[in-house]
Amino acid sequence: MVFQMILEIYRKNNDFTPEKSHFGLALSVIANLLVATFLAVSDRVVPS
Repeated sequence: MVFQMILEIYRKNNDFTPEKSHFGLALSVIANLLVATFLAVSDRVVPS
């Protein structure tokens, strides 16, 4: 799953130096957007 791959990359970035933290932060924002989009799409495709 793409989201899990992004999470793994994000976790690895958290172990890096502070200079890399901006990249990890950007990844977390992108991951949050992907999840929000996925939830919105799944709500429309599969009405609860």
